[in-house]
Amino acid sequence: MENGYARPVEGIYVLVDMQNMAIIEFEDRKLVPLPPADPLRNYTPGETRGGVDRSDVKPLQIVQPEGPSFRVNGHFVEWQKWNFRIGFTPREGLVIHSVAYVDGSRGRRPVAHRMSFVEMVVPYGDPNEPHYRKNAFDAGEDGLGKNAHSLKKGCDCLGYIKYFDAHFTNFTGGVETIENCVCMHEEDHGILWKHQDWRTGLAEVRRSRRLTVSFICTVANYEYGFFWHFYQDGKIEAEVKLTGILSLGALQPGEVRKYGTTIAPGLYAPVHQHFFVARMDMAVDCRPGEPFNQVVEVNVRVDY
Repeated sequence: MENGYARPVEGIYVLVDMQNMAIIEFEDRKLVPLPPADPLRNYTPGETRGGVDRSDVKPLQIVQPEGPSFRVNGHFVEWQKWNFRIGFTPREGLVIHSVAYVDGSRGRRPVAHRMSFVEMVVPYGDPNEPHYRKNAFDAGEDGLGKNAHSLKKGCDCLGYIKYFDAHFTNFTGGVETIENCVCMHEEDHGILWKHQDWRTGLAEVRRSRRLTVSFICTVANYEYGFFWHFYQDGKIEAEVKLTGILSLGALQPGEVRKYGTTIAPGLYAPVHQHFFVARMDMAVDCRPGEPFNQVVEVNVRVDY
């Protein structure tokens, strides 16, 4: 099957009555040649542009002979001093619930009630038709979780992996399951701390390890990887990785668009942005019967 994003049909507009499945209007406003076909734009296995696959990368093995350091009971996860529950919705995808940190004699200290990405909007900046109409709300209109991948061992996740299936209701009220949808694994994260005594030359170093929980979804032409990282020093980090292919427009011969980049003969990529909205319901040390934490703006004046 040909990649439709690589050969867009420019200038045709159709108004459809979705209730009666009838075409109300059809307009052909301008004649733009169809971009030339190129089988190497289909992103199928084995495609190369006259070259060969790289052979200078040696295998990198990630092994944990004694198993992982995390423990899992259903959807409840314990790792180092962290513990939390893993959830999933068709709109948000991965949801982290009841995040807490075990702090010695103080016991289990709540950190967050709920963490997820609730929306992502992608506005396009080319004022030319039809591209100015592009303003996708990928979570609210399409669903990050609904479009999640069934992950497979290999490039998606490496190491000793724990997978979680995702279950949610579809548009007809039935149950939909995506197997191996959420990936959890440990990663080495470089140096956490190091110091060398300049007098004695003695050095101490500590490696950093983090627990990563993630899922990947495809919304139309883009792939989005959402990652929640838990660190040994008490830090939580949210990360989004963007990949996939571009939503393109067609050009007249010799035409150049001010609000886009020409990437191939007859093809350009309109400028656009990605805005991510993270919902983090924090609950730091917020236990029943205890005073609620407050966030207060403070102005500090420094006299010189």
